[in-house]
Amino acid sequence: MKKTRPILTAENYHALGVAMGKIHMRYALLLALGVYTGLRISDLLRLTVSAVSSPRFSLKEGKTGKSRYIFIEPILHGLIQDYIRIHNLEPHHFLFFRHASSKHKPISRQWANTIIRRAAHSVGLCDIGCHSMRKTFACDLYTLTGRIRAVQAELNHRDISTTEIYLEDVLPGFRNSELT
Repeated sequence: MKKTRPILTAENYHALGVAMGKIHMRYALLLALGVYTGLRISDLLRLTVSAVSSPRFSLKEGKTGKSRYIFIEPILHGLIQDYIRIHNLEPHHFLFFRHASSKHKPISRQWANTIIRRAAHSVGLCDIGCHSMRKTFACDLYTLTGRIRAVQAELNHRDISTTEIYLEDVLPGFRNSELT
């Protein structure tokens, strides 16, 4: 599997969002929600309309089994509600459904990765995939707080070395010895 990189500039994020939106608005929304929450793609794709009906909700992460509380800013939550209304989605439908006739099935991880890679390629970005959303969240959080332990906690990483890997694009040369 090819290594992915975070989206490090607002210009690149915007260009990618526009490219994904041209394919379908659900993909632009997937990008926005992924970068904003830092959820794994498997957790994003499991979201139902009822889960995001409120700007505050809890989610049990599929990989770790840990509960995580999510707060979505009003602007993003408003976009989600508009999307739900436009597509006539019901509470039991998946937010990121396969197609109009199959709202009870989410898109696959593989398809989401194909879409994000195609969109990234169309705007000249390399090494971008689904995991780039989570890495972008991590880099943004670190840039905002300057605290690697805060990033570790938010991503539910057991080992700090995993978090370091996520941040390697914003912290070149960072090593475990710098934690003390």
